[in-house]
Formats: sequence, structure tokens, C-alpha cells
Amino acid sequence: MKITLKTFPVLVISLSFSILASIDPLTAAETTAFSVSYDQNITANGVPVAHFKIIFHNSNIRAEFLGENSVPAGIMFRNGSGYYNYNPQTKVAARVPQNMQQPNLTDDLPAYDAYLKRNNAILAGTETLDGRETDIYTFKDPLGHGDVKTWVWKEKMFPVKIEVTGPEGVTTVQFSNIQFDPPVTETDFELPADTKVMDFEAAIQETQTALLSEESGKKGGK
Repeated sequence: MKITLKTFPVLVISLSFSILASIDPLTAAETTAFSVSYDQNITANGVPVAHFKIIFHNSNIRAEFLGENSVPAGIMFRNGSGYYNYNPQTKVAARVPQNMQQPNLTDDLPAYDAYLKRNNAILAGTETLDGRETDIYTFKDPLGHGDVKTWVWKEKMFPVKIEVTGPEGVTTVQFSNIQFDPPVTETDFELPADTKVMDFEAAIQETQTALLSEESGKKGGK
């Protein structure tokens, strides 16, 4: 059976973030006192892949993967106790093991200028995007996924658009509704109290079993 975006949305969070794994993670000290929220749209060769609503507060992250009608189909939480993919429909959270926690876009947002310097980014021009004056930088993806082009909001030193060109084409990330120091609380980054927490592999197995049972029921009803 094929796992699709529709049938197992919590996996989309890990997959979509790994598409953008072009970043060296910052240390905890470097991520102190940084808070931002934004929408993140990802396309691959012009085809929509995923839409996220993200809150980044110090070292904590909440990333909602939005499905149909902008309803959260899955939520990724990163907090002091770990990294979890949460399915709001089943109320199950899959604990992501350390060896599966790939670097991702959010890791370097608190010091994006330092990230550009580490990767020998070249200033290639300027452009106004959505009313924001941006500098355009180009560099090689440090993880080998291809060539990166990023539009950086001059006033905030924050990316508003990123393109990664590799063997499979162009992946584009666009940021909107950017808000610095948004009103957040610690509970925004905590799993709901009625969550069933499982190991990642066990959560996948449970989901596959449930889907097989659902498919069998549909066939039996015909």
C-alpha cells in the first residue's frame, strides 16, 4: 500500500522539511531570544507541495501542515523534551528519533547573515518582493542538494524566498505573513494533554494497519 499525503499527513512534515535540508544547525546559545511566525509555501517545479504555518520561539518550533480548507493535517513540535510529529485526527504523536532529525530551514533563521557567510554566499543583485527591499544571494547547498538562490529582506536580514536548483528541478520556498516577536506561550509548543505518544516506527505501523483495515472494510461493503 502506498502512503500518500492524504493517508498519512504527519509524515509530510518530516519530508517537506528534509527537502530544505541545506542548513547547518545552530547551537542552543545562538538561537536564544529569537521569535518569529510566518507562513511557508513549498513548490517543486511550480507544483504546490506543502503549506505550513510556523512559529519559531528560541529553540522551540511549532509547524502546522495545512491540508484542505487550511485545516491542520499534521503538526510538528520541537520542544525541550524532543521532536514530535502529531496527527490531530488520531491524537497520536510520533517521537522522531535523533538519527532522523535532519537539519532544516528553521535552524539558521536566527542568524541568517552568519549562515550566508559560512557558505560563501555571493551578492547577486537586489529586488523588491511584496514591498520589501531584498538582497539576492547565491551559493552552493552545503549538503549537496544543488545551487541555492535566496532573497533576503534587508531590514530584518530574514529570507522571504529561497530556490534550490538540483537534479530533479527547482524547489521554491516562499515566506509570507512574517511577524517578529509574535504573542506566544509555552503551551503553543506542547503536545495536547490527551496525546498518545509512540515511537516513530510503531506510529507508522499503527497507521498502516488502520489504513489496511479501512480499505478492507470498503471492499467488503461493495
